[in-house]
Amino acid sequence: MKNTQEEKAQKYCAKHGHAKYFFVFFGYVHCGRCSEQIGDKLGGMFPGAETMASPDCHASPCKVCDPIIKKFNKMDKKIFITRKRHPTWDTERVLKGIKIGDD
Repeated sequence: MKNTQEEKAQKYCAKHGHAKYFFVFFGYVHCGRCSEQIGDKLGGMFPGAETMASPDCHASPCKVCDPIIKKFNKMDKKIFITRKRHPTWDTERVLKGIKIGDD
C-alpha cells in the first residue's frame, strides 16, 4: 500500500521534528510540512512565531523569517515556496511532486 504525501510528511516530522515554518488556518497554527496542529492564535497558545518562518510573511527583508529560511534543506525550501505561492489547506496539493525524506 502506497503512503500519501501527507502520511510521508507526518512520518518525517515524527522522526525529525516539525518544520521551522507554519501556516495558520482559521486561527489554528499548523506545521508547514505535515499540517498537524501545533498551536493556535485564538487563545495565544503559539509562542513559536518568533522562531519559525511564515509563508504569509510579506516583510522584505524579514529579520525573523530570512535567517530561518536560509537553514532549510532542499525539501523544506520547496514546500515553503509552494505554500507561499499556493496557501492552501490541501496538503496533498502542496506536497505533490516533492520528495519527502532525507536528501
